[in-house]
Amino acid sequence: MKFTDADQIGIPIRTAISSRSLKSGGVELKLRKEKERNTIPLSEIVLLVKTKIRQLEQEFQPET
Repeated sequence: MKFTDADQIGIPIRTAISSRSLKSGGVELKLRKEKERNTIPLSEIVLLVKTKIRQLEQEFQPET
């Protein structure tokens, strides 16, 4: 799947592991709603993605 395809179908979080991101110190993380990409240390990526998923879930929870 190409990154533009992921954006078009609405995937909210994109991670990319490449030789360039690894040389920069980790994994590239981009949120669909943000323009910037961040390089996250490999040791922190799982926790950060889980946190972002929880935040997105809370945004879509209906208020009662």
